[in-house]
Amino acid sequence: MSTTLLTTPSRHSRFPTGKRVGRPFRAGAIWLVLALFSPSAWAEPHIVIDRDGLSTAILAETNRERVARGLQPLKPDLRLDRAADGHTKFLVLVGGLRHRSFLPGRETLEDRVLAEGLRASALSENLGLLPIRPPAIREDGERQIVDGEETDLRAEKLAVKFVRAWLDSPRHRANLLSPNFTHLGSAVQTGLGPAAVTHVYSTQVFARL
Repeated sequence: MSTTLLTTPSRHSRFPTGKRVGRPFRAGAIWLVLALFSPSAWAEPHIVIDRDGLSTAILAETNRERVARGLQPLKPDLRLDRAADGHTKFLVLVGGLRHRSFLPGRETLEDRVLAEGLRASALSENLGLLPIRPPAIREDGERQIVDGEETDLRAEKLAVKFVRAWLDSPRHRANLLSPNFTHLGSAVQTGLGPAAVTHVYSTQVFARL
């Protein structure tokens, strides 16, 4: 059984200068309590993924695709990494992809980047979810066999899956290959989905600094 990558695009040209819309504190608090006490929120996935290694590999694969097309590689930034990581942990809590958070002060991408003490003239975000079914056979901690099909769990191989899926989506591709961005924040987290499926979440935060 082959894995499927789900993605959701979002594009932001600059920090908003107008007043903020009302924040759903009560609804957000209720959702947060439900998420924190959800059995799957903190359950240990059956498949172990090198999250830091995968995050680094996604940056490298992104830059490989950019350079191959004559674009400048994106520079890593720890503040963007933290913004991406915080939102990726939120995705694990809610069990799905969404660009808007209910956490106070971190509702939007601009909020999350600003919370890390960073201002950017342009921002955008790619989200990805890669579900991996539990293995019937595991070998060397790097491969799994599901219904006779092998899935390579090495970071560089999973990174290719994420980046190729984003490139196959026009709006995600526009983010990934935009000459307007100079820096990239990347993060990966894992959670346990239905039927013991391991969900690998990835967030890319593009910025012009």
